[in-house]
Amino acid sequence: MGDDAFGSRPEDRFRLEAAGDPQMSPAGDIVAYVLQEMDLEANESRTAIWVVPADGSEEPRRLTSGRGDRLPRWAPNGDRLAFVSDRTEKPQIHVIDVAGGEARRIATEARPSGAPLWSPDGSRIAFVAQVEILPDGPRYPGEPASLKGQQGTRVIADYDYRADGRGFFDDRFAHVHTVAADGSGPERRLTHGRFAHDEPCWTPDGRGMVVRAHRERDINPRGAADLCRVADAAEAAITAYLPWDAAIQGAPRFCPDGRFVAFSGTSRDQAEGVAPASLWVVPAEAASPEERLQAARNLTASLDRSVGASIPCEARYGQPSQAFEWRGSARLRFLLGSEGRVRLYEVGVLGGAPEPVPTVREQPPAPGASAAARGAAAAVTAALAGAAAPASGAAAAVPDLPVIGGFSGDSVLAGDCTRPEQIFVRGRRLTAFNAAAEAAALPVERFRVTSEPGWASDGWLMRPADYMPGRRYPTVLSIHGGPTGAYGDAYSFTFQMLARQGYAVVCCNPRGSTTYGERFTAGVAGDWGGGDYRDIMACVDHAIASGVADPERLGVTGWSYGGYMTSWIITQTDRFKAAVAGALISNLVTLYGVSDIGVRSLERLVGGQAFANDERYMSRSAIRYASRVRTPTLILHGEADMRCPLDQSEQLFTALQRQGVPSAFVRYPGEYHALLKPKHIHDRLARTLGWFDHWLKG
Repeated sequence: MGDDAFGSRPEDRFRLEAAGDPQMSPAGDIVAYVLQEMDLEANESRTAIWVVPADGSEEPRRLTSGRGDRLPRWAPNGDRLAFVSDRTEKPQIHVIDVAGGEARRIATEARPSGAPLWSPDGSRIAFVAQVEILPDGPRYPGEPASLKGQQGTRVIADYDYRADGRGFFDDRFAHVHTVAADGSGPERRLTHGRFAHDEPCWTPDGRGMVVRAHRERDINPRGAADLCRVADAAEAAITAYLPWDAAIQGAPRFCPDGRFVAFSGTSRDQAEGVAPASLWVVPAEAASPEERLQAARNLTASLDRSVGASIPCEARYGQPSQAFEWRGSARLRFLLGSEGRVRLYEVGVLGGAPEPVPTVREQPPAPGASAAARGAAAAVTAALAGAAAPASGAAAAVPDLPVIGGFSGDSVLAGDCTRPEQIFVRGRRLTAFNAAAEAAALPVERFRVTSEPGWASDGWLMRPADYMPGRRYPTVLSIHGGPTGAYGDAYSFTFQMLARQGYAVVCCNPRGSTTYGERFTAGVAGDWGGGDYRDIMACVDHAIASGVADPERLGVTGWSYGGYMTSWIITQTDRFKAAVAGALISNLVTLYGVSDIGVRSLERLVGGQAFANDERYMSRSAIRYASRVRTPTLILHGEADMRCPLDQSEQLFTALQRQGVPSAFVRYPGEYHALLKPKHIHDRLARTLGWFDHWLKG
C-alpha cells in the first residue's frame, strides 16, 4: 500500500534539506545558517553556509562552496564570517567576506572541534581542539617507563576513557586555543593539563577568556564543572572564576557592559541528570570567586523547566546552537522546553518573572520581497489563519510556532509537526525549502492520558493517509530515546512515511521524559520498565479506544532507550505482533560496564553500582525474561556504538534465536549510536517498513 505523495517511500527522506545553526549579523540585517543535503547515491552528507537578508528582500544565497562547511560565526563588525570546514586534509577555520569571494584558511596545527569565537575587536579567533598530553609518570603503578607512549597499544587507567561519536580519548584532552584572524603568527594554546577545558567566552576587554573547566575530575566533559579565567597568552596561568562544582551546559556569556556573566546549568543541591537546567547570572566583577558563587541568582527557578531544551526533528541540521543570549545588558532571551514544546522566553536580570516572546506571527511580506519570499510568507499566513477558531467573543489568536531549531537575535528556526523548520525574522518567513514535504504533511493529533493518579502523559496520534472513520488500521508505537528525552511538536519523516503506507502512528512522553519538570523526569529513576511502561501502554489504549488502532495489528519500535523499552515490552506482553528494536539495551548489568556513560547514567537512573545491586539491575533487564518473548523482532545496531554497545543486541538476538522466535539482526559497520551514513539511514527505514508490512499486513 502507499501513494505517490512526498513521504511515501524511504527514498524521499533524502529529498529533505535540513537547516540549522542560524546566526544573526551584529547589525541585525542578515541571517547566516547551515543547510545540509544528504546524497543517497554518493552515501554522504554535504553542508554549506547560506545567507538571507533579514527583511526578506532577496532570496537566500549560498555563501560557501565546500562540502563540509559549518559553524558560521560573525565578526564583530559584520563584514566577515568565520566557519569550520573539512575542505582540507583536516578540519580548519576559514574566513569569508559576506559579500562573497573565496574563503581564506586560517592554518592551525590543532583541529578545531567547536565553533570559532571572535575576540571583541575582531583581531583574534578562539577555538577548542583536542590535544594529546601524556602523563608525567606511569599510568598505573609498575608500568615500565620504556613502554610509555608505545604505539600499537591502548593503556586504560580510568573508567571514563571513551565517548560515543568521538571514540577513545587516547590521552587527548579538550583545550582552548587562539589564532590571529588574519592568519599571521602562530596559534596559542591557553589551557593545559590532563583535564578538559572548553566553551570559551571572551572577556569584554578582549585580554582573556572565561572557560568551562573539568579540572581534577573525570576526563569526559559531561560531569561537574567550574568556570576559570585565562589570559590570551601561551599556556598562561589559569585562575578560579566560579567554583560551581555542578553541571554547566554550554558557554558562559558576558553582558555587553561587562557587569554580569550568564550561564545555564544545575546547582549542587539538585539531582544530577533529572533536574532542569536553569539560567543563572553572577556579578562579573565580584571581589573573589566565592563572592560570585554567593551572589549567583537563578532567573528561571519558578519555571521548573529546562533552559536550552531541544525536541528531535528529522529536518534539522544539528542541535540548537545556543540556549540563551543577551538583549542589551539588562535582559536575557532563552529557549525553554515545556510539555513537548520549545518556546522563546525573556527575563530581566534585576527581577521580574520570565515571559514568553511571540515569535512567528501573521505578517505580510516586505515591500519589494522576492517571489519566493512572498510565496513563503503567504503560505505561513494561510496556515496560521487556518488555526482553530477562538471561543465566541474572544479576539482572534494567532499561534506561534515552536522554536525547535534555535534562535539568534530576532531570527528563529521554527516549525511544527506538519511544517519542517524554516527561518523567520520578526515573524516573517524567509525560506521555502522542503515545500514538497510541507505540502504533503499529514496532521497530528495531540492527546493526554492518565495511567494512574498523578501521572499524566502527552501523546501524539497520526492517522493513516487513507483513513476512513469506522475502520481500524495497523498501528506502530514509537518510543523515544533517553529515558530523559522527549517527543514534541516537530516534523518526523519516519512517522509521515508510515502513515503514507497505511499505518497509524502513536508516540508519547512517559514519565522520565524531559520538558515536564523535575518530578516527572525523576519518575523513571529506579523504575525502568515500571511506571514508564504503564504510561506508554495507556497511550496505546487511547489509540485503540479512539477507534483508529487495530488491537490485533500492533507494532512497536524505538532506538536507544526506545530500544530498551521495545525489548522490555515484548517480554511483558504479547499484544504486539511485530517489533523493531534499534540500538537496544537488554542487560542493565553489563551495560553499566560497557557503555561510555554507563556509570554516571545508570547509578542515578537505575540506582547504585551494578555489581553491588545486581538484582535491581537484572529485575529490569529484558534478557532475564527473554524466554517469554513470542513477538517477531528485528534488531538494528551500529557496530561502533559506545553508548549502547553491540553486545546488548547480541544477547537478546541469541536468546530469541535459541527459542525459535522469528528474528533478524542487522549490524551497521562504522556507525556509532546514531546512524549517519545515508545508505544506512535508508536501510533502517526500508527494513523497518518491510518488517511491519510482513507481520502486520501480510
